[in-house]
Amino acid sequence: MRAGSPARAVTRMVFAGDMRWSRGEALALAALGEVLKLRLGERLPGVGGGVGGIGVSSDSQLIPDPEYRVIVGFDSAASRADEARDAVLAEVAWLRRGGERVALEGALAEAKEKLRAARERQVVHNRFWLDQLLTAVRNEEPLPEIARFPERLEALKAEQLVAAARRYLTPDRYVRVVLLPEQDTP
Repeated sequence: MRAGSPARAVTRMVFAGDMRWSRGEALALAALGEVLKLRLGERLPGVGGGVGGIGVSSDSQLIPDPEYRVIVGFDSAASRADEARDAVLAEVAWLRRGGERVALEGALAEAKEKLRAARERQVVHNRFWLDQLLTAVRNEEPLPEIARFPERLEALKAEQLVAAARRYLTPDRYVRVVLLPEQDTP
């Protein structure tokens, strides 16, 4: 599609599909999104062409159907959109292969800290508790499962992250949409 400001491309890459939902799987997916965000934040600017606005979001849902979605977004010089896409796919492949052990474990530790801090901010809101209770009831889980988040987060290992990358970041389950400038600049 062509529209927008001169010489900039806005790209979204969406990985999506069905999943076997559980609190553990949802947590692994959330950690995977955080690790991918950290890795891309370090690597995409090196592609050149002013790659910026890098964001990654991941979420899962149980109702109406168990599904997941990981969205990678960035903007770049229009001439570098394909190169930036290739860099994203290289990072995805790195995660799917299991990465470099030390780098992967370091990124996972940082992702865990971000998830822990986010949970600390969420627990003070009634809406968070309502959503957690509804999820537990719909999933026929014992209510104490809600409070096991810190245990699940601490137990999350790099191997689980790699397994999640293999399940959810598959090349056959993604679409890329690029908004290119209305007209090429000379």
